[in-house]
Amino acid sequence: MTPQFANVLYVTVYAMDRAALGGAAWVDTRIRRAAAATSARVEEFLVNDPESSTSIDLELRANVVAKARTLARMIALREPYIIAKFRQSPNWRKRARQMGNAWTGQTIVTSQWPALLLATDAGLRVDHHIAHNVDYRLSEIYDPFLFRVLSNSDRTRRAEIRTLRRAAALTTLSVKDGDLLSKLQIKSTHLNLAPVNTERRHAKPLRRIGFIGKAAWPPNASALARLQNEVMPRLRELMPDNSPALLIAGKGTENLKQPGTICLGAIESVEEFYNQIDLVVVPRGEASSGISVKILEAWEQGVNVIAPPALLTAIGVSPDDAASDLEDSNSLALQIRDFYGRDADNERVNVVPDLTRGSLTPSKFWHRVIATEDGTE
Repeated sequence: MTPQFANVLYVTVYAMDRAALGGAAWVDTRIRRAAAATSARVEEFLVNDPESSTSIDLELRANVVAKARTLARMIALREPYIIAKFRQSPNWRKRARQMGNAWTGQTIVTSQWPALLLATDAGLRVDHHIAHNVDYRLSEIYDPFLFRVLSNSDRTRRAEIRTLRRAAALTTLSVKDGDLLSKLQIKSTHLNLAPVNTERRHAKPLRRIGFIGKAAWPPNASALARLQNEVMPRLRELMPDNSPALLIAGKGTENLKQPGTICLGAIESVEEFYNQIDLVVVPRGEASSGISVKILEAWEQGVNVIAPPALLTAIGVSPDDAASDLEDSNSLALQIRDFYGRDADNERVNVVPDLTRGSLTPSKFWHRVIATEDGTE
Protein backbone atom coordinates (compact mmCIF):
# COMPACT_ATOMS: atom_id res chain seq x y z
CA MET A 1 0.00 0.00 0.00
CA THR A 2 1.39 3.42 -0.98
CA PRO A 3 1.53 5.94 1.90
CA GLN A 4 -0.21 9.31 1.71
CA PHE A 5 3.20 10.95 1.75
CA ALA A 6 6.87 10.16 2.25
CA ASN A 7 9.22 12.38 4.24
CA VAL A 8 12.59 12.72 2.53
CA LEU A 9 15.77 14.57 3.50
CA TYR A 10 17.54 15.30 0.19
CA VAL A 11 21.22 16.02 0.83
CA THR A 12 23.21 17.58 -1.97
CA VAL A 13 26.13 19.96 -2.50
CA TYR A 14 24.73 23.17 -4.02
CA ALA A 15 21.32 24.80 -4.20
CA MET A 16 19.45 24.10 -7.43
CA ASP A 17 19.65 27.75 -8.55
CA ARG A 18 23.47 27.67 -8.63
CA ALA A 19 23.75 26.08 -12.07
CA ALA A 20 26.80 28.21 -12.91
CA LEU A 21 28.83 25.98 -10.56
CA GLY A 22 28.42 22.94 -12.79
CA GLY A 23 26.10 20.28 -14.13
CA ALA A 24 25.26 18.81 -10.72
CA ALA A 25 22.70 21.54 -10.04
CA TRP A 26 21.01 20.72 -13.37
CA VAL A 27 20.80 17.06 -12.34
CA ASP A 28 19.39 17.86 -8.89
CA THR A 29 16.82 20.21 -10.38
CA ARG A 30 15.46 17.52 -12.74
CA ILE A 31 15.34 14.92 -9.98
CA ARG A 32 13.65 17.28 -7.53
CA ARG A 33 11.10 18.43 -10.12
CA ALA A 34 9.95 14.84 -10.53
CA ALA A 35 9.33 14.58 -6.80
CA ALA A 36 6.65 17.27 -7.04
CA ALA A 37 4.40 14.87 -8.96
CA THR A 38 4.61 12.20 -6.23
CA SER A 39 3.65 11.93 -2.59
CA ALA A 40 7.22 12.70 -1.48
CA ARG A 41 7.64 15.64 0.88
CA VAL A 42 11.23 16.72 0.35
CA GLU A 43 13.37 18.85 2.65
CA GLU A 44 16.79 19.90 1.35
CA PHE A 45 20.09 19.99 3.23
CA LEU A 46 23.14 21.51 1.51
CA VAL A 47 26.83 20.80 2.02
CA ASN A 48 27.61 24.26 0.67
CA ASP A 49 25.01 26.67 2.03
CA PRO A 50 26.04 30.34 1.84
CA GLU A 51 23.36 31.21 4.40
CA SER A 52 24.82 28.90 7.06
CA SER A 53 27.77 29.64 9.33
CA THR A 54 28.85 25.99 8.94
CA SER A 55 28.85 25.95 5.12
CA ILE A 56 31.66 23.92 3.50
CA ASP A 57 33.74 25.72 0.88
CA LEU A 58 34.44 23.21 -1.90
CA GLU A 59 36.78 25.43 -3.93
CA LEU A 60 40.31 25.18 -2.50
CA ARG A 61 42.43 26.53 -5.34
CA ALA A 62 42.79 30.04 -3.89
CA ASN A 63 42.91 28.90 -0.27
CA VAL A 64 46.54 28.15 0.58
CA VAL A 65 45.78 27.21 4.20
CA ALA A 66 43.04 24.75 3.21
CA LYS A 67 45.30 23.16 0.61
CA ALA A 68 48.06 22.76 3.20
CA ARG A 69 45.66 21.16 5.68
CA THR A 70 44.40 18.82 2.97
CA LEU A 71 47.90 17.71 2.02
CA ALA A 72 48.81 17.23 5.71
CA ARG A 73 45.86 14.87 6.17
CA MET A 74 46.77 12.97 3.01
CA ILE A 75 50.31 12.44 4.33
CA ALA A 76 49.71 11.98 8.06
CA LEU A 77 46.35 10.17 7.99
CA ARG A 78 46.73 8.55 4.56
CA GLU A 79 43.34 9.88 3.53
CA PRO A 80 42.51 10.15 -0.17
CA TYR A 81 42.00 13.64 -1.54
CA ILE A 82 38.21 13.22 -1.84
CA ILE A 83 38.04 12.77 1.95
CA ALA A 84 40.89 15.00 3.17
CA LYS A 85 39.55 17.90 1.07
CA PHE A 86 36.37 17.99 3.15
CA ARG A 87 37.47 16.85 6.57
CA GLN A 88 40.21 19.49 6.67
CA SER A 89 37.52 22.15 6.98
CA PRO A 90 36.93 23.36 10.56
CA ASN A 91 33.24 23.40 9.66
CA TRP A 92 32.99 19.77 8.52
CA ARG A 93 32.20 18.21 11.90
CA LYS A 94 29.89 21.12 12.74
CA ARG A 95 28.05 20.66 9.44
CA ALA A 96 27.72 16.92 10.09
CA ARG A 97 26.26 17.60 13.54
CA GLN A 98 23.89 20.14 12.03
CA MET A 99 22.75 17.56 9.52
CA GLY A 100 22.19 15.05 12.31
CA ASN A 101 20.01 17.62 14.07
CA ALA A 102 18.07 18.26 10.83
CA TRP A 103 17.26 14.57 10.48
CA THR A 104 13.97 13.68 12.15
CA GLY A 105 13.56 10.15 10.88
CA GLN A 106 13.10 10.96 7.19
CA THR A 107 14.28 8.76 4.36
CA ILE A 108 17.73 10.07 3.40
CA VAL A 109 18.63 10.59 -0.26
CA THR A 110 22.15 11.85 -1.00
CA SER A 111 23.28 13.29 -4.33
CA GLN A 112 27.02 13.43 -5.14
CA TRP A 113 29.98 12.14 -3.14
CA PRO A 114 30.33 15.04 -0.63
CA ALA A 115 26.71 14.56 0.45
CA LEU A 116 27.23 10.82 1.00
CA LEU A 117 30.43 11.44 2.96
CA LEU A 118 28.77 14.07 5.15
CA ALA A 119 25.83 11.81 5.92
CA THR A 120 28.04 8.85 6.85
CA ASP A 121 30.31 11.09 8.95
CA ALA A 122 27.15 12.27 10.72
CA GLY A 123 26.45 8.63 11.58
CA LEU A 124 23.26 8.49 9.54
CA ARG A 125 21.97 5.64 7.41
CA VAL A 126 21.70 6.64 3.75
CA ASP A 127 18.68 5.02 2.11
CA HIS A 128 19.41 6.08 -1.49
CA HIS A 129 22.58 7.54 -2.97
CA ILE A 130 22.81 9.09 -6.43
CA ALA A 131 26.39 8.69 -7.72
CA HIS A 132 27.31 11.34 -10.28
CA ASN A 133 30.76 9.83 -10.88
CA VAL A 134 33.03 7.04 -9.78
CA ASP A 135 35.74 9.23 -8.33
CA TYR A 136 38.58 6.73 -8.29
CA ARG A 137 38.36 6.46 -12.09
CA LEU A 138 38.80 10.23 -12.35
CA SER A 139 41.68 10.00 -9.91
CA GLU A 140 43.40 7.33 -12.01
CA ILE A 141 43.23 9.56 -15.08
CA TYR A 142 43.70 13.10 -13.80
CA ASP A 143 45.74 12.95 -10.58
CA PRO A 144 48.81 15.25 -10.56
CA PHE A 145 52.26 13.85 -9.90
CA LEU A 146 52.26 14.43 -6.13
CA PHE A 147 48.95 12.61 -5.71
CA ARG A 148 50.33 9.69 -7.70
CA VAL A 149 53.34 9.55 -5.37
CA LEU A 150 50.88 9.33 -2.46
CA SER A 151 48.96 6.48 -4.18
CA ASN A 152 45.86 8.64 -4.08
CA SER A 153 43.90 6.66 -6.67
CA ASP A 154 44.33 3.41 -4.71
CA ARG A 155 43.27 5.12 -1.50
CA THR A 156 40.33 6.70 -3.29
CA ARG A 157 39.22 3.35 -4.66
CA ARG A 158 39.23 1.66 -1.26
CA ALA A 159 37.50 4.54 0.53
CA GLU A 160 34.91 5.06 -2.18
CA ILE A 161 33.94 1.39 -2.37
CA ARG A 162 33.69 1.19 1.42
CA THR A 163 31.48 4.30 1.61
CA LEU A 164 29.24 3.41 -1.34
CA ARG A 165 28.49 0.07 0.29
CA ARG A 166 27.07 1.91 3.30
CA ALA A 167 24.17 3.22 1.20
CA ALA A 168 21.15 0.91 1.25
CA ALA A 169 20.42 1.59 -2.44
CA LEU A 170 22.62 3.09 -5.13
CA THR A 171 21.72 4.86 -8.36
CA THR A 172 24.21 5.95 -11.04
CA LEU A 173 23.82 8.64 -13.69
CA SER A 174 26.13 6.71 -16.03
CA VAL A 175 25.43 3.26 -17.43
CA LYS A 176 29.18 2.68 -17.61
CA ASP A 177 29.66 3.57 -13.93
CA GLY A 178 26.97 1.04 -13.02
CA ASP A 179 28.76 -1.64 -15.01
CA LEU A 180 32.04 -0.77 -13.29
CA LEU A 181 30.49 -0.97 -9.82
CA SER A 182 28.85 -4.26 -10.71
CA LYS A 183 32.30 -5.75 -11.27
CA LEU A 184 33.12 -4.69 -7.71
CA GLN A 185 30.01 -6.51 -6.42
CA ILE A 186 28.20 -3.21 -5.79
CA LYS A 187 24.63 -3.32 -7.04
CA SER A 188 23.17 -0.17 -8.60
CA THR A 189 20.38 1.06 -10.86
CA HIS A 190 20.79 3.52 -13.71
CA LEU A 191 18.91 6.84 -13.60
CA ASN A 192 18.12 8.02 -17.13
CA LEU A 193 17.75 11.82 -17.36
CA ALA A 194 17.47 12.11 -21.15
CA PRO A 195 14.56 14.30 -22.30
CA VAL A 196 12.29 12.89 -25.00
CA ASN A 197 11.94 14.56 -28.41
CA THR A 198 12.00 18.26 -27.58
CA GLU A 199 10.94 20.98 -30.00
CA ARG A 200 13.77 22.54 -31.96
CA ARG A 201 14.83 25.94 -30.58
CA HIS A 202 15.52 27.71 -33.90
CA ALA A 203 13.40 27.40 -37.04
CA LYS A 204 16.35 28.28 -39.29
CA PRO A 205 20.05 27.61 -38.76
CA LEU A 206 22.22 30.36 -37.25
CA ARG A 207 25.41 28.77 -38.58
CA ARG A 208 27.04 28.63 -35.17
CA ILE A 209 28.09 25.53 -33.29
CA GLY A 210 28.75 25.65 -29.58
CA PHE A 211 30.54 24.23 -26.56
CA ILE A 212 29.90 25.29 -22.95
CA GLY A 213 31.88 24.37 -19.86
CA LYS A 214 34.59 25.51 -17.46
CA ALA A 215 37.77 25.71 -19.53
CA ALA A 216 40.09 24.61 -16.71
CA TRP A 217 38.43 21.22 -16.13
CA PRO A 218 40.77 18.70 -17.83
CA PRO A 219 38.13 16.94 -20.01
CA ASN A 220 36.82 20.32 -21.18
CA ALA A 221 40.32 21.64 -21.81
CA SER A 222 41.16 18.72 -24.09
CA ALA A 223 37.77 18.94 -25.83
CA LEU A 224 38.18 22.66 -26.52
CA ALA A 225 41.72 22.15 -27.82
CA ARG A 226 40.49 19.44 -30.17
CA LEU A 227 37.61 21.57 -31.38
CA GLN A 228 39.73 24.63 -32.06
CA ASN A 229 42.87 22.96 -33.39
CA GLU A 230 41.51 19.94 -35.26
CA VAL A 231 37.76 19.95 -35.90
CA MET A 232 37.24 23.59 -36.93
CA PRO A 233 40.22 23.76 -39.34
CA ARG A 234 38.99 20.57 -41.03
CA LEU A 235 35.45 21.97 -41.17
CA ARG A 236 36.70 25.10 -42.91
CA GLU A 237 38.35 22.88 -45.51
CA LEU A 238 35.09 21.01 -46.04
CA MET A 239 32.92 24.16 -46.09
CA PRO A 240 35.20 26.93 -47.40
CA ASP A 241 32.36 29.30 -48.34
CA ASN A 242 29.92 28.91 -45.45
CA SER A 243 31.68 27.27 -42.53
CA PRO A 244 29.88 27.86 -39.21
CA ALA A 245 31.55 29.78 -36.40
CA LEU A 246 32.44 28.22 -33.04
CA LEU A 247 30.85 29.80 -29.97
CA ILE A 248 32.30 28.82 -26.59
CA ALA A 249 31.10 29.82 -23.13
CA GLY A 250 32.12 29.14 -19.55
CA LYS A 251 34.67 30.41 -17.08
CA GLY A 252 38.10 30.71 -18.71
CA THR A 253 36.89 30.48 -22.32
CA GLU A 254 37.45 34.23 -22.70
CA ASN A 255 41.17 33.42 -22.93
CA LEU A 256 40.80 31.07 -25.93
CA LYS A 257 40.24 33.60 -28.71
CA GLN A 258 41.08 32.43 -32.22
CA PRO A 259 39.91 33.39 -35.73
CA GLY A 260 36.47 31.86 -36.24
CA THR A 261 35.88 31.47 -32.48
CA ILE A 262 33.51 33.65 -30.46
CA CYS A 263 34.36 33.55 -26.73
CA LEU A 264 31.68 34.52 -24.22
CA GLY A 265 33.51 33.60 -21.02
CA ALA A 266 31.37 33.13 -17.91
CA ILE A 267 27.69 33.82 -18.58
CA GLU A 268 24.77 34.60 -16.28
CA SER A 269 22.28 32.33 -18.03
CA VAL A 270 22.57 29.37 -20.36
CA GLU A 271 19.77 30.96 -22.40
CA GLU A 272 22.36 33.49 -23.55
CA PHE A 273 24.38 30.63 -25.00
CA TYR A 274 21.68 28.46 -26.56
CA ASN A 275 19.97 31.44 -28.17
CA GLN A 276 23.03 31.87 -30.39
CA ILE A 277 23.70 28.32 -31.63
CA ASP A 278 21.98 25.52 -33.51
CA LEU A 279 24.33 22.65 -32.68
CA VAL A 280 26.42 21.49 -29.71
CA VAL A 281 29.55 19.47 -30.46
CA VAL A 282 31.18 17.43 -27.69
CA PRO A 283 34.43 15.94 -29.04
CA ARG A 284 35.32 13.98 -25.92
CA GLY A 285 35.79 10.33 -26.79
CA GLU A 286 35.65 7.78 -23.99
CA ALA A 287 33.56 8.68 -20.96
CA SER A 288 35.95 8.12 -18.02
CA SER A 289 33.16 8.44 -15.46
CA GLY A 290 29.86 10.22 -15.10
CA ILE A 291 27.91 11.78 -17.94
CA SER A 292 28.09 14.91 -20.05
CA VAL A 293 25.31 17.02 -18.53
CA LYS A 294 25.78 19.56 -21.29
CA ILE A 295 24.46 17.01 -23.79
CA LEU A 296 21.30 16.61 -21.73
CA GLU A 297 20.98 20.35 -21.27
CA ALA A 298 21.32 20.99 -25.01
CA TRP A 299 18.60 18.46 -25.83
CA GLU A 300 16.33 20.02 -23.23
CA GLN A 301 16.99 23.44 -24.74
CA GLY A 302 15.97 22.19 -28.18
CA VAL A 303 19.48 22.07 -29.64
CA ASN A 304 20.93 19.10 -31.52
CA VAL A 305 24.10 17.39 -30.32
CA ILE A 306 26.96 15.66 -32.09
CA ALA A 307 28.95 13.48 -29.70
CA PRO A 308 30.86 10.17 -29.78
CA PRO A 309 28.75 7.08 -29.06
CA ALA A 310 30.48 6.34 -25.75
CA LEU A 311 29.05 9.54 -24.25
CA LEU A 312 25.55 8.79 -25.52
CA THR A 313 25.67 5.21 -24.24
CA ALA A 314 26.80 6.43 -20.80
CA ILE A 315 23.71 8.67 -20.61
CA GLY A 316 21.45 5.83 -21.65
CA VAL A 317 20.64 6.80 -25.23
CA SER A 318 21.23 4.37 -28.08
CA PRO A 319 23.53 6.03 -30.64
CA ASP A 320 22.21 6.06 -34.20
CA ASP A 321 24.27 4.92 -37.16
CA ALA A 322 25.59 8.44 -37.76
CA ALA A 323 27.15 8.52 -34.27
CA SER A 324 29.04 5.25 -34.68
CA ASP A 325 32.07 6.83 -36.37
CA LEU A 326 32.81 9.98 -34.38
CA GLU A 327 35.99 9.07 -32.56
CA ASP A 328 38.27 11.19 -34.75
CA SER A 329 38.22 14.88 -35.66
CA ASN A 330 37.67 14.31 -39.37
CA SER A 331 34.53 12.26 -38.68
CA LEU A 332 33.23 14.98 -36.39
CA ALA A 333 33.81 17.63 -39.04
CA LEU A 334 32.04 15.51 -41.68
CA GLN A 335 29.07 15.00 -39.36
CA ILE A 336 28.81 18.77 -38.76
CA ARG A 337 28.88 19.39 -42.50
CA ASP A 338 26.16 16.79 -43.03
CA PHE A 339 24.05 18.38 -40.30
CA TYR A 340 24.02 21.71 -42.11
CA GLY A 341 23.34 20.01 -45.41
CA ARG A 342 20.55 17.74 -44.20
CA ASP A 343 19.33 18.17 -40.62
CA ALA A 344 19.48 21.87 -39.81
CA ASP A 345 15.83 22.53 -40.72
CA ASN A 346 14.34 19.64 -38.70
CA GLU A 347 11.60 20.80 -36.34
CA ARG A 348 12.41 18.44 -33.49
CA VAL A 349 15.44 17.17 -31.59
CA ASN A 350 14.96 13.42 -31.67
CA VAL A 351 16.14 11.74 -28.48
CA VAL A 352 14.97 8.28 -27.46
CA PRO A 353 16.13 7.10 -24.00
CA ASP A 354 17.09 3.43 -23.82
CA LEU A 355 15.22 1.96 -20.85
CA THR A 356 15.72 -1.67 -21.84
CA ARG A 357 18.31 -2.27 -19.09
CA GLY A 358 15.82 -1.50 -16.34
CA SER A 359 16.85 2.13 -16.03
CA LEU A 360 14.78 4.45 -13.87
CA THR A 361 13.26 7.72 -14.99
CA PRO A 362 13.26 10.45 -12.30
CA SER A 363 9.58 9.72 -11.66
CA LYS A 364 10.23 6.01 -11.17
CA PHE A 365 13.15 6.83 -8.89
CA TRP A 366 10.85 8.69 -6.52
CA HIS A 367 8.26 5.93 -6.62
CA ARG A 368 11.04 3.57 -5.54
CA VAL A 369 12.02 5.90 -2.70
CA ILE A 370 8.41 6.03 -1.54
CA ALA A 371 8.01 2.26 -1.85
CA THR A 372 11.15 1.75 0.26
CA GLU A 373 9.80 3.96 3.02
CA ASP A 374 6.48 2.15 2.93
CA GLY A 375 8.19 -1.24 3.11
CA THR A 376 6.65 -2.39 -0.17
CA GLU A 377 10.03 -2.87 -1.88
